[in-house]
Amino acid sequence: MKSNFVSIALIVVSTVMVVAASAHTDTTTITRFTLTNGAEIEGTILSEDSDQIIVLSTAGVEMKINKNLIAERKTIQAMLYKGEYIRSDPNKTRLFFAPTARTLRQGKGYFSVYEIFLPFIAYGVTDYITLSGGMTLLPGIPIEYQLKYFAPKLRIINEDKFSLSSGLLWMALKDVSASIVYGVGTYGDYPFSFSAGLGFGYAEGNFTEKPFAMIGLEYQLSNNVKLLSENWVFPEVDGAVISFGIRFFGENLAADFGFFTQSEIIGEGSFPFLPWIGFAYNF
Repeated sequence: MKSNFVSIALIVVSTVMVVAASAHTDTTTITRFTLTNGAEIEGTILSEDSDQIIVLSTAGVEMKINKNLIAERKTIQAMLYKGEYIRSDPNKTRLFFAPTARTLRQGKGYFSVYEIFLPFIAYGVTDYITLSGGMTLLPGIPIEYQLKYFAPKLRIINEDKFSLSSGLLWMALKDVSASIVYGVGTYGDYPFSFSAGLGFGYAEGNFTEKPFAMIGLEYQLSNNVKLLSENWVFPEVDGAVISFGIRFFGENLAADFGFFTQSEIIGEGSFPFLPWIGFAYNF
């Protein structure tokens, strides 16, 4: 079963690579200007001086905006695809739970909650370093028995459609701690991308002999909806952990709903899926 899963995953990943490579996406920075009269203008800044800003609007119109008429300006996550501006997923640094190779921009961050009781906060120290962590909030459990976790990530390569990162997930429960050291690569942008990673467990001064593997897929359907799949293969474990689901997102908020299962229990008669719920607010 494991070999079948890996073979199928490789075929899917190869297909996604071909499709993604054929799509041209320009990740142009889009700025939203809110004027003193309440009107909003979104576009790309062509030039700027002390008095005015020249903007190419998302409608393709070149405009001059006097700075004394601007009440607020804000960079928004969007990209140019086949002549149309598409909203970017604000939570694209993660799949359901596993990280992609993308990192947060400097000064950006998010607060997320997984499965109600697993909060997570992350912050971009630089464009290449993201620090994140949290602690479970299980009701009725003393704080010393809550799981604490810390997860720094360093982006090593940042090309047009490819990123490569290395990271650590440290976990501690009372006097016991363990870590996962991993590397992950992400290829693609809009509408397809995939991530693949390898990691080793570390506990009591020793690394695991064999790595685990992760493959993640993303397909953005629209300005607000994306399909997700996050899949794991562990050494010495039959089958694989597989998942599928959907992400709804706006400018700052993202909400995930999906199902996880183990390939060996599918078809055994009972409902084989574990529901997954996650929310993230980006700031």
